[in-house]
Amino acid sequence: MRTVGLIPARCGSVRLANKNTKELLGKPLIQWTIEAAQKSWLDDVYVSSNSSVVQEIASALGAIFIARPEELCGDLSSSYEMVKHAIPHMQLNNHRDNIMLLQPTSPLRTASHIDDVLSLERTAISVYQHGDYYLRNGAIYLMNRDALMQYDWCYVMPEELSVDIDTLADFEQAEAYMKEKGYV
Repeated sequence: MRTVGLIPARCGSVRLANKNTKELLGKPLIQWTIEAAQKSWLDDVYVSSNSSVVQEIASALGAIFIARPEELCGDLSSSYEMVKHAIPHMQLNNHRDNIMLLQPTSPLRTASHIDDVLSLERTAISVYQHGDYYLRNGAIYLMNRDALMQYDWCYVMPEELSVDIDTLADFEQAEAYMKEKGYV
C-alpha cells in the first residue's frame, strides 16, 4: 500500500491574491508544504494547479505537477472534484492506496504531523480543540482512494499551529508565529 501527498494550489484567490506563491519568510507559501511532505514518509508528492508559477516552483522542488483544468479552479470548485481529477494522474497501485490532501495554506504543519497521521493507519483529518469543540484546520486529510470524503478519526493539532491562510491577516499571523518560533 502506498500513500501519496496531493497539494491543491489553484490561482485566483479572491481574499488574498496569489497566496500560494506569496513569500513567507523567504519562501513561497506552497514551498513550506512541499518540503514538509518531502521530508515525511509519503511515497510521492503531487501538486495540482492551474498556475504556471506554481508549476515552476513545484517542479524545481521535485514535486510531480498535475495540470488542473480551469473549470476545477473557481471559488465554488470542490476539493472532491479536484481529487477525482488527480487520481488518474497519480501512480496508485490499487484501491487500497491512500491520498493525503495537504493544503498549502497551512504552513505550520510539519513532516512530523504528516508522519503522525500516517502512523494512525486509517482515514483521518486534522483538527484543533477550541473549548469543547473540535474544528477542522485544513492541514491534513488522509483518505483511502475509494473513501475520498469520509472520515472516522481526527488527528488533533494545537490551535496555534492551525492557521489556515485565506486573508492577509492570516498570512501575517502565520509569519509572526514562524518568526517567533525560528522556522527559518
